[in-house]
Amino acid sequence: MCYHTSTPPTAELKKYLDEQRLLRKERGFVIEEYEPYFHVSGFSHPEMPVIASDKPEHVVRAVWGFIPHWIKDEKKAAETMNITLNAKSETVFTTPMYRDAAPNRRCLVMVNGFFEWKWDDPNKKTSEKRPHFIYMPDRKPFALGGIYNDWRGTRTMSIITTQANELMADIHNTKKRMPLIMPEEMWDLWLNKETPRDEVEHIMLPFPEGALQVHEISKLITDRSQDSNVRDVQEAV
Repeated sequence: MCYHTSTPPTAELKKYLDEQRLLRKERGFVIEEYEPYFHVSGFSHPEMPVIASDKPEHVVRAVWGFIPHWIKDEKKAAETMNITLNAKSETVFTTPMYRDAAPNRRCLVMVNGFFEWKWDDPNKKTSEKRPHFIYMPDRKPFALGGIYNDWRGTRTMSIITTQANELMADIHNTKKRMPLIMPEEMWDLWLNKETPRDEVEHIMLPFPEGALQVHEISKLITDRSQDSNVRDVQEAV
């Protein structure tokens, strides 16, 4: 699944999006300031930079952990956020938690990498597991497909996952999942509220083989005695 990511600095994201604007001949993006992370866990429910279908030329902050409209109290909302960090592409249109948002409240979560663990023996949970950092070869930001909902004035979101490609199946060798990475040429289709369900389902696919870079990293990422939100957390070992 996708519970750990990194996000680009605002200036880096702006440069990347300006390049996309020139390619797509659109107006410039308006970016709401956000805190960048070398590493952040979804379970801390950080504010992440997203481009949402209601304002597709704006980057706004959304809290990681989806809250549907029918949740009525803060306690239940907090409990729900811990189980809605990810939504499965295969069931996002049908599961009660997400089915109201999936047709027209889709978003792009802007990151510059994500983290996953590989078990030495996927059939033995007592075996060693080693963290890896996954990113684009050019180290540029990229977009993960997500869905969002506004709950009591707060935008909340979930990152969609799909079946792993060959690379990610080797790394995430227990559940064999990966985040839904949305290529730039699919952004408009994904964010368009009028895109039919069958077309949306057709683009929720594993990212092409050979298009991602990966390396093993140290266990700093899980060392609770140290701050893991540092550049060293992404360094290869």
